[in-house]
Amino acid sequence: MRAIILALALLVAGLSVAAGLPEHFQQRNSQRNNPQPQWRPLNMEEAAILAYLTPYADDHRRGGLDVIVTRNCEVPVAQQPFAIFEIVSTKPFAGGGVEDHEYVAVNLNTGQVLDATVGNQIESKVLFGVAKIMRNAHQIDGKVIQEYGSMHPELRSGPPCGS
Repeated sequence: MRAIILALALLVAGLSVAAGLPEHFQQRNSQRNNPQPQWRPLNMEEAAILAYLTPYADDHRRGGLDVIVTRNCEVPVAQQPFAIFEIVSTKPFAGGGVEDHEYVAVNLNTGQVLDATVGNQIESKVLFGVAKIMRNAHQIDGKVIQEYGSMHPELRSGPPCGS
């Protein structure tokens, strides 16, 4: 009796595997025939997240403050593929009342974050890790980074406020 049950179990297992094989082969063949998905640039929200994760912002958070990431009308603009953000401290300087801020440029094609005033790449472990996750989600590979990674933003004045 056990031998019959074992034989039936093997037969059912064999049939289920055999039934799944054509589908498996169809999936593999369709993957060979279809090219890899095209990469796509980061969107503005993702770029703002990267700006929020800069070491400048980290320093403020460690000090018990936070920062605001903005693209208001006074922020300089740059040509694509860059988005320029102003990172503003939530607390002004102690004596002068002037807001503490810096400008960063995010390359939407590579996820690289640059100091917008001098053009140097901003690096930190957290920023690198999150940018890597975003690049993977957007299929941004080494070829894309090689093509667009050496670009630097050319800053110019933004439109007047209210226009």
